[in-house]
Amino acid sequence: MKKYLKPMLVFSLFALAFLLPSLTAHATGTQGFPNIRSTYAEKSYNSFLRSYWDPKKGYFYMQSDHNIDPTHQVGPENGRYSDYWWEAQSFDLVLDHYQRTRSPRDHKIIEQAYYGFLKAYPNYLQNDYNDDIGWWANYLARAYQLTGEKKFLATSQKMFNFILGYEDSTFGGGIWWKNTETGPNADNEKNVATNGTAAMTATRLYRITGQRHYLNTATRLFSFLKDNYYHNGRIVDRIRNGQPIFQDWTYDYGQFANAAFQLYRLTGKREYYLLADKTYDYSIKNVAQDGILPAEGNYDAGGFKGIYVRGLAEFAQKTHSFKYSRFLQNNAYHVVMNQNSQGLSGNDWTTKTPETAIQSHSAASGVILLQYAYPLAH
Repeated sequence: MKKYLKPMLVFSLFALAFLLPSLTAHATGTQGFPNIRSTYAEKSYNSFLRSYWDPKKGYFYMQSDHNIDPTHQVGPENGRYSDYWWEAQSFDLVLDHYQRTRSPRDHKIIEQAYYGFLKAYPNYLQNDYNDDIGWWANYLARAYQLTGEKKFLATSQKMFNFILGYEDSTFGGGIWWKNTETGPNADNEKNVATNGTAAMTATRLYRITGQRHYLNTATRLFSFLKDNYYHNGRIVDRIRNGQPIFQDWTYDYGQFANAAFQLYRLTGKREYYLLADKTYDYSIKNVAQDGILPAEGNYDAGGFKGIYVRGLAEFAQKTHSFKYSRFLQNNAYHVVMNQNSQGLSGNDWTTKTPETAIQSHSAASGVILLQYAYPLAH
């Protein structure tokens, strides 16, 4: 039987969950997140580590059973371990937990995972896809912000400078998705996955270094996205052969809105805030289904929701938005209620997670959500 909380109690709990970080940020030094341990956040995070982290390898497994999926033999040891950009998402999940708790265990994992990645990909710029490289650039810059370790910043800047070399004026600007062949007649495109990530990374690097060219880059890339990918709240996924292609992936909305919000925080220009707010509002009304983020499939799409909720949580917390915090709380409830016996959630948050092998990319999204949102009873 569902339990219903009285409206005033619900409001008070929501307010406490999202105002407390603001009140304690200075004391904890965690950029707005209190140094407390949510039962749900801890249990889900520990379940994730038990299922996927290999401390000897310094790397995350692709599946919870540690077997190779014959349909996705990409990554170290023919896909036994996560591929290039899946590993980046698991790395950022550790940063989520470390930001909240400052756990020494997390700090060790961050170090091990960084060197594990370099061992698996010693020539890490030899990747056909600029968005894959861009995710690592973003998360390594974040790792520097949280740890102060200069090696993370140096690698981030090297990656970012590499992908920026594939920006040109085709379709009005932006960075090409693939770096193997560029141009409108190539098997290539310009998408939000590449340019939204790069815009977010540029704002982060500007915060770190104060170098104006990073802010100029973020502004330029976001202007390209706004002019070509934004349609009154709806976001185009990619432009191929000059034609916009719509596909409502959650992470497209999350990247565009988060890039806008970061520019608002840096410049104070309300236009950026309104674009972020309208994009999040559109996605909740038109992409989510009955208030729950959609199941977008396994493999790459399984990790999209984690990217979305991380940005929305920051927006909700810093703008004190009850509407968005409530949405996150509702999704967190469904994640917790539908975890399997291993404490893992799959790509569909509305149904019980099966007891079969779960891909790390899908499982991570639910864990990310629970680092930011506290599920309340329905």
